[in-house]
Amino acid sequence: MLWWNFIERSNEDIAQARSDWMTGSRFGEVVGYDGAPLSAPELPPVPLKPRGRVRRPGVPALVQAPRGTRPAPLDTPFPEGPIAPAKAIDGQ
Repeated sequence: MLWWNFIERSNEDIAQARSDWMTGSRFGEVVGYDGAPLSAPELPPVPLKPRGRVRRPGVPALVQAPRGTRPAPLDTPFPEGPIAPAKAIDGQ
């Protein structure tokens, strides 16, 4: 679900993200911005609803990490080894 600047899995997670933003306990500092932190708007008085997904035949769904886990760091090698650098379009 997406609300304001938060992407979470449920209405409760969105509410927690908003609370964490407002208290400054979870999100990093914006470097180079000298103003006061922006306040997140109030949540609407009704529960947020995720939009439905339309699956196209033959297109696999994205695999999500299990709840409570974090994605692997970008420098984690792939099981088949590192990705080879892309070749230039002009052949160089």
